[in-house]
Amino acid sequence: MKGPLIGDGRESATLGDIYPGAIGQAETLGRIVKLKELSIVEAAHRFPEWGRLTVGEQEQDWRSGIVIKNADGAQFGDVCIYRERADDNDDNILCALQAKKLESLLSAATIQSEHNKNTRTIENIPHGSILEQEGIKQARAITVLITTADMSDDALRKLESSFPDDCLLIYRRTFNKFFGNAFSVPMALAVSKDLNWNITTQETLKKKHRLGDKEADQVLKNMPYRSE
Repeated sequence: MKGPLIGDGRESATLGDIYPGAIGQAETLGRIVKLKELSIVEAAHRFPEWGRLTVGEQEQDWRSGIVIKNADGAQFGDVCIYRERADDNDDNILCALQAKKLESLLSAATIQSEHNKNTRTIENIPHGSILEQEGIKQARAITVLITTADMSDDALRKLESSFPDDCLLIYRRTFNKFFGNAFSVPMALAVSKDLNWNITTQETLKKKHRLGDKEADQVLKNMPYRSE
């Protein structure tokens, strides 16, 4: 959404604008941040628990308008993005996006547990470290959980009534809004992390990944997929 929002001449947006389809408390969705062009970098280590961000062999400022693809095993999200506040009375935000395959039903406790892991990671950054001096502990950690799990309407209502603070959820039914129709099915498969798109069958897509006939046919028609 960043590109279209900037293209519309906007200088700021809510988290709800940036993460369309996300479920969360109104206060979280309504937080306003500045918009800027972002570039993608890959961390050479687990950020932030292993210290200041390093990309390749160079240190880089994590606040400099970048999307950080984290190293495997990182405690603070698969992807991290720092977003500067647009309201002087609000907090700067450090988003941790976590893709997760869940076999069990989604619950507020599951989302809260993921968020607690992220906040502990920030709290454990050593006192006096460069990251602390750069203000990482003053940024508000927002957890964005992206999962292939699905929910019934009743389960969704129950979850919304007890949804944790500072968390956003994107799940199977909201993939179309978040990724767009063209990318929702491939991204659902990517999040599951256990499917080779090029050797799958319609039966696997329908039974294991609960895709409909039309969605399964779309995946099979678009083969082969390139490796990322």
